[in-house]
Amino acid sequence: MAKISIVDNNHENVTSITQLMKQKGHTLTAFSTSPAFMASLKTKQPEMIIIGVQLDGEDGRELAKLLQAEVLYKDIPVILTSPFYHTEQEIRSFCCDDLVSMPFEASRLTTSVEVLLAKEQAKVSRLEKVTA
Repeated sequence: MAKISIVDNNHENVTSITQLMKQKGHTLTAFSTSPAFMASLKTKQPEMIIIGVQLDGEDGRELAKLLQAEVLYKDIPVILTSPFYHTEQEIRSFCCDDLVSMPFEASRLTTSVEVLLAKEQAKVSRLEKVTA
């Protein structure tokens, strides 16, 4: 299945998400800070990124915007997790593919992950057909 990176300093969130995604067959790598995560991108890119909005001294929304601005990373699907309510307009401004409220419902997060991964696979398939 997919290689997913989680950027969140909340141990409970990381543990819950990791267990849930592993049950679905995904491989996860967790980072507690955005600098550690960004350094890892130089050696391997995940197929999806889940970012907590509240990071110690950081804002996960800013990390999402940074990733969107980088040509090498802008096509990686990003899900933000947030304990706050956000309007649809706010969510669009966060440069993410989806936002899941915390605490999350397992089915809500797994559905979001699977839908976004399926969209990415469809893009890859179309590109392969065009270049073949």
